[in-house]
Amino acid sequence: MITPDFASRPLCRDWVISETSDRWARAGRRFAHEFFTDELGWSIQAGAPITSELPQQIRQSALGSLDRRVVLWQVDQDHFQLAAAAIAQTHLSRPGDLQIAALDEITFLSQTALSETGIVASIRHPEQLPRLGRMIR
Repeated sequence: MITPDFASRPLCRDWVISETSDRWARAGRRFAHEFFTDELGWSIQAGAPITSELPQQIRQSALGSLDRRVVLWQVDQDHFQLAAAAIAQTHLSRPGDLQIAALDEITFLSQTALSETGIVASIRHPEQLPRLGRMIR
C-alpha cells in the first residue's frame, strides 16, 4: 500500500528505524545507493524497538529540523497497539515524515487499521524497499 502524494515531496535523507534486530537497518544501508545517486549525505539511525517513549524520542531527535525523514517501524501482532499509537503520535507531531511499516506476521485487520495511523507504505521483506524509491527520492 503506497500513498501517491508522497512521490512529489522533497527528498528524505535521514532515516529512523525502530526494530528489534538490525534487519531493516542493514536493508536501508544496502539499498541507499538506489535512493541517493548524488554526492550529498544521508544517515540511518537504527535500533530502539517500539516502546511507549519512542515517539517522544523521535520527535526530540528532530527538534529544529524541518527536513522530512523516513521513519520505518517494525510491526508485529504482539506489539500492534503500541506500534499503532506510536505511528499516530509521530504522524501528528511530524506529518511530513514518511512513515513505513515493516510488517511481521500481522493480521489483515491490523494491517488495514495501520493505514489509518499515518503509514504511507507497508512492506514485509527488505527486498521491497527499492520499490519505494520514487517516494523517498
